[in-house]
Amino acid sequence: MNRAHHEPLDGGIDDSLGRSQNLRAFREYEPTGRYWKVAFPGRTLAQIVPGDIERYLAPRVRDVAPAMVNRELSFLRRVFNVTIADGNADKNPVRAVKFFNENNERVRFLTEDEEELVAAKVPDPLYWSKIARPPSTPESSYYR
Repeated sequence: MNRAHHEPLDGGIDDSLGRSQNLRAFREYEPTGRYWKVAFPGRTLAQIVPGDIERYLAPRVRDVAPAMVNRELSFLRRVFNVTIADGNADKNPVRAVKFFNENNERVRFLTEDEEELVAAKVPDPLYWSKIARPPSTPESSYYR
């Protein structure tokens, strides 16, 4: 049995965090590392399979946005990629896990100044919605 079968997930997470301090996402990585340590306590990297990750994600996605779950998956994928590069893991189970679709749609309201500018250019408020709707969005999906 090689050392990849004995490397604890905790150690892989700590090692990955130590190497990630200069990355933009580092602030998100620390709490995410804690989530994964709690999700798989005492497990080695070799003991974690895609089904384990999916079982963790099912209730998690009900508590937080899909984008957050995807960030957590990305972090775990990084942990495995780093440990594979070091020879401490044989495979990355995150590769077999499907990431969630993210809804990046934003609702934005005009400030009073912006509203005045629109009113100056388009005096009839009935036409304002045609300006506010993004051009690529079909009317049927935009108006709910």
